[in-house]
Amino acid sequence: MPQIRLNATSIGDLKACPQKFRLKHVCHIASVEDADSLRTGGNWHKCFEVYAQKIPDGSAILCDDPEDLDSTIQAFKDFRMARVVDYLNTAYSKIPSGKTPLDWAAERAILLTSFCVYQAYYAEQQLEVVATEQKFEIPLMHPRIGMPVNPKLAVVTGRMDSIVKFNSNLCVLERKSTSSDISEGAEYWNLLRKNEQVSIYALALRNMQEQFPGSQGNTLYDVWRKPQIEPKLLSEADCKKFWQTHQYCGQEFTVEDSVKDGVQIAIFVNKESAEIKPLAKGLTIRETSGMFAARLQETMTADPAKYFQRREIARTEQEIREFEKELFSVYTAMRIFGEESCYFSNPHSCKSPYPCEFIGVCYGVGAESVTADSEPPAGFRRLPLHPSQTGV
Repeated sequence: MPQIRLNATSIGDLKACPQKFRLKHVCHIASVEDADSLRTGGNWHKCFEVYAQKIPDGSAILCDDPEDLDSTIQAFKDFRMARVVDYLNTAYSKIPSGKTPLDWAAERAILLTSFCVYQAYYAEQQLEVVATEQKFEIPLMHPRIGMPVNPKLAVVTGRMDSIVKFNSNLCVLERKSTSSDISEGAEYWNLLRKNEQVSIYALALRNMQEQFPGSQGNTLYDVWRKPQIEPKLLSEADCKKFWQTHQYCGQEFTVEDSVKDGVQIAIFVNKESAEIKPLAKGLTIRETSGMFAARLQETMTADPAKYFQRREIARTEQEIREFEKELFSVYTAMRIFGEESCYFSNPHSCKSPYPCEFIGVCYGVGAESVTADSEPPAGFRRLPLHPSQTGV
């Protein structure tokens, strides 16, 4: 039987639905198009990656006063932010099926506006990065005999994007995006007490003491709560005010219109076409993505703690010992499922907490029709395998 590689994703998938685990980690298939939540979360991570990239030697960086340190620092920040804008422009250049132009532009606006507000909010609380891209592969312990399982059979794996200093502690930095409440006492934080990723990081850092001496194995959760607002229709009063002032949520816009036979047929705000909605008397418009971004910035800036939180998550020695037992239990279940080649489905997970990417397979061609050797179903792709694996 091939090596079993335990990680937070495979463990979570097995717990949610063994059939989902089989399709993703045994048959190694995934949807060609990411779900909205995965795409937005992935682009949120990518914004930080692009922002942090080393500036190539010889780059043209415009600075108002090269002799002034603050001016120089701001110029470098502007250069990095311009790269984030370029990345998002490319990522959102092609509108996918099922999305309107405004939907797609609004998603980009949410990411860019949130990133700008994040940078301003934490401007005085910059994290010191100690290491990046730390891959690890550690032994799976047999809890009864206290010895590692043969690594040819199973290992615990993962990757730490960054290790940072936070409150004088070395922590794994875990950036997360969520639509859940992240305020003090919210259920979001309570659920992290059993989070597999945090526990695996604690185990890994305990095994990497030579590289990171003194680390307590804590994880710094850097969480973004995705705004749950969308472009709205302006009220009649707000629309009238906008026509008069060309200002919206503290920002100024250019407004142009197109009239045919005395009828207003198009309105452009900063050269972006606005949706027109007739009223009993007159008309109003729906926010363009630029107007929406202005309102979003005003909303987030007024209460940034609602959208951004950082919390250090720790694990006690007792919790780590209990998790080691759980890991071995999960490994045993994976091994038995694989040996018997028999996996059950959990219909309660099909749409909870979000729609499973394999719904179309399970309720369509049937999950059992998919194997590690068969062609992926329409709309799916084959995932690359680790050299040690040909299946699980």
